[in-house]
Amino acid sequence: MLEDFILDEKESNEELALTKNAKKSLDAMQKWTLFLAIVLFVFSTWLAYRGISLMLMENPYADMANKFPDVYQRKNPFKMIGIITLIFGLLFLFPAFFLITYSLNSKKFLDNNSPEFLEKSLINHKYFYMFFGSFVILIVVFAFAFWISGANAVGLFI
Repeated sequence: MLEDFILDEKESNEELALTKNAKKSLDAMQKWTLFLAIVLFVFSTWLAYRGISLMLMENPYADMANKFPDVYQRKNPFKMIGIITLIFGLLFLFPAFFLITYSLNSKKFLDNNSPEFLEKSLINHKYFYMFFGSFVILIVVFAFAFWISGANAVGLFI
């Protein structure tokens, strides 16, 4: 049974044959993933730019902090928001890279019909989904942690 999933060396060197509909679908996926990769690159660049601009922003509460030091903090609240935004901008470069690599290798596969390019493209497609799956798990864990801590702070969680 396990032997069915293990390819012989001679089988892996053969040319891979796909139907016309499969090639048509792969071509459409290649074009859309290239578009989405470009959008992700632009979005991550914009996030990084916004993060840097927020970190360089002056503290709008500086005058209030001098008048009311107990109420307003002297630290700039936008620096931490800028750092978080910059980190998110840099993080979104990874899925953009995975998508563009998937798209380019799929195009090479369609042009050359070489299984190595299809393998490389599918590996990058897998990495794209692994990244977003891990990202969603991380967001859910943080959201749950903030919900628990916020509920404890106002006494709603017993």
